Amino acid sequence: MSDLDLKLLGGKFIDTDLPPDLSYLHKYFRTELPRVFVSYYLAFNELIAEQNIRFFVRNFMNHTGYFCSEQRLRYLLNRLQSVLSAAEEAKLNFDLDKLEEIKSGKYKFVS
Repeated sequence: MSDLDLKLLGGKFIDTDLPPDLSYLHKYFRTELPRVFVSYYLAFNELIAEQNIRFFVRNFMNHTGYFCSEQRLRYLLNRLQSVLSAAEEAKLNFDLDKLEEIKSGKYKFVS
């Protein structure tokens, strides 16, 4: 049994409480579906690399019982990855102003 199987069986991905270092994500994802999506992504983002985005999106709907369009889930995925990569880049570059902007919820997305 893999680590991903154990995460699925444990059901922790449905809990929308995030670790303290990632709690700023709630400022970008305010409603229930996006928050569950963030928790699911943090638990199962490896599925994207192992399979593909479509597999990840379909599993999200099957595992959580939340249904919405694939387009909406891809939007949430792009938004989440954008925030996480911007925060990681700011940490690596020691750009504390940008990191504070991201963690305060004022980061502007590039479309």
